[in-house]
Amino acid sequence: MKLSIIIPTFNRAKLLTEAIESILNQNPPVYEVVIADDGSNDDTQSLCAEWQKLESPTRILVTRSENNRGAQVSRNRGINTATGDYFLFMDSDDVLAENALLPLLSELEEDINLDYVYGQVIIVNSQLQPLNHTEPIGSAFADIPREIAGYHWHTMAAIYRRSYIQKVGFWDEKLTGSQDWEFQARVKMTGGKGKFLKHLVGLWRDHTGGRVGTKSFRYDYVQSVIDACVLIKDKAMQLNLIDSALEARLARKILVHALGFSVNENYLERNKSVKIAIAMLNKNLLMRFVVYLWYLLPVKFDHIILWFLQFRIKHG
Repeated sequence: MKLSIIIPTFNRAKLLTEAIESILNQNPPVYEVVIADDGSNDDTQSLCAEWQKLESPTRILVTRSENNRGAQVSRNRGINTATGDYFLFMDSDDVLAENALLPLLSELEEDINLDYVYGQVIIVNSQLQPLNHTEPIGSAFADIPREIAGYHWHTMAAIYRRSYIQKVGFWDEKLTGSQDWEFQARVKMTGGKGKFLKHLVGLWRDHTGGRVGTKSFRYDYVQSVIDACVLIKDKAMQLNLIDSALEARLARKILVHALGFSVNENYLERNKSVKIAIAMLNKNLLMRFVVYLWYLLPVKFDHIILWFLQFRIKHG
C-alpha cells in the first residue's frame, strides 16, 4: 500500500532525524516520506540529501520553501508533492511507535469503504519517556454535531485515503493555531467513514522547543483559534449540521480565549471575541443571554472568572 508520510519542518535537524528513523524502522516499509522544509537554515537540507542517498525501500522526497511560512503551508506543499494513495501527517518533533502503521493500513485494505483510520498517541518527554498520569490521546466519537468540535485524534494518529483528502480540502493556510483541530472538524463534516483503533501509533513529544501550538499567550495564536471556531461554525451551518450543543461548545472555546485577551490587557480583542461568541449562539438563547450579561461586566471580573475556571480544571 502506497503510504506517503508528510512532515513539515523548520530548524529541527536533530528531532527530524529521530522522526525519520522511526519511519525507516517500520515493517513493512513505508512507501515514501515527503519532507516539507519550511525555510530551515540548520543542517536539515544536508541530512535530507543523505537520506535520499540511502539504499532503502522508502523513498525520500524533499520540497523546500525559501521563507518560513508555517506548518500548514508546508503540509499543503507536501500534499502536492506526495505520490502515494494514503496520507499521514506527522510533525518533525514526534516519532512513530513500533509497528505503528500496519494495523491501520490493514483496516483500509480490508474495507474499501473506509475513508480514514486513526489510533492513539502518548505524550512523552524529550527523552521519549511517557509522562506520568497522562492517558493516551485518541478515542471514538458519536455521529452528532457536538462531536464535530471534539479533538479525537492527534495529527499523526490518522491515515487518510488520498481520494478523501481531495474531498476534505487543503489545510487552512491562514490559521496559526488549532489548524489540526479545524482540519479534523472538516474531516468529520465531509461525511466519510472513519474508524478508531485502540492502537499506539506515535509518541507526541512535550518539550520546550517551539511547537505549532503554544502554552504561553500569543496574540496571533489565540486569534487563530477564534477564527477556527468561526470557520467550523460556518461550515456546519452550510451543511445543516449546526445545533445548540455545537454552538455552545464553540462559543465556550471562544470565551476561554477572550479571557486570555482580557488578562493580558487586550480589552478591545476581548470585547470583539465575546461579541463573536454572542453572535454564534443563535439556538442556545439562554447561554446567549448569560454571555451578554458577562460582556456588560467590568473587565476586572474576568480575572475572577478565569481563576474559577482554572480551579475547576485543577480540582476536577
